Amino acid sequence: MPHEIEPGKLPEVKVDSNATWLQAALTAEQRRGLWQHPGTSVFAVVRLTAKSFVGHAEGEDKDPVVKVRITSAEAAETNEEAKCVAEVMRAMMRRRSMNGTFDELGQPDVEAAVQEVLALLPTDADYEAHLERRRASRGGQ
Repeated sequence: MPHEIEPGKLPEVKVDSNATWLQAALTAEQRRGLWQHPGTSVFAVVRLTAKSFVGHAEGEDKDPVVKVRITSAEAAETNEEAKCVAEVMRAMMRRRSMNGTFDELGQPDVEAAVQEVLALLPTDADYEAHLERRRASRGGQ
């Protein structure tokens, strides 16, 4: 049964504290990296499911709240996976920009944000050079 909400009113969305799926999606190396290097990012795809609703008394000046839980998650483990997730995010943000659906905090510079993240990751050329070095080291044994 859907919960009714006044037209023009938006519920606040909060993520509950159950991070089981997210924790399971991260490798041990990623978890350690997040702890050891504040500001580190991991690209992930998550499914959010509404789990609880908090309404307020009529006339009360509080927004309704819906709590969501991460009910499945997958974290990018390779640079290629991270690039794919970043590209999907970029496309979705372009769509929101075109639809004018960014919130009141303002529209982020999508291209700059994605480029900043991608700049931290090895390029295809870096990866190919790495593979070539591995092949060369194995051939010299």
